[in-house]
Amino acid sequence: MPAFDLHPLSESLIYQVAMLARSCDRREIGACQPGGYDPAGLAAEMAEACAHGFVATADGVPVAVVGLCPVMPGVFSAGMFATDQWADIAFSVTKFIRTIFIPERRAEGMRRMEARSIDGHPLSGHWLEHLGFVREATCPDFGMRRETFHLYAWRASDHGGANVPGAGGAHV
Repeated sequence: MPAFDLHPLSESLIYQVAMLARSCDRREIGACQPGGYDPAGLAAEMAEACAHGFVATADGVPVAVVGLCPVMPGVFSAGMFATDQWADIAFSVTKFIRTIFIPERRAEGMRRMEARSIDGHPLSGHWLEHLGFVREATCPDFGMRRETFHLYAWRASDHGGANVPGAGGAHV
């Protein structure tokens, strides 16, 4: 099993993953970018916009990016993409998100995360549901070229209720 490690989001690390992203992730992300899939634009945007996140590595090689961008205090847009080496660290990343990343965000006041997944993505819906997200809606014509997406949400009310009062919108 490869050595697993986490690093803060940086434009350089995000770009490395974006350049080698799985074809299903390229399709999904590209459907939300006006000019199609743009690794450099994606890396710059995520590095600037994400309040929380990380790049996961396997044996020192960047493999996956997870980011949360604030929508409003306590609500975030969540995103994840990976290379074909995702299977090597999927269990470790998923465990970290479930046991550390989400509880830390909740303690800071997060009450909701939203993620959108393009129809036909072979893995994302199942993985999001494993993390505790629920599918809330199907969104026809959401993509730049009218692709259908599914809206998933992680809601604090589904996972033991309220968060810490007054901590919403904390940026760490």
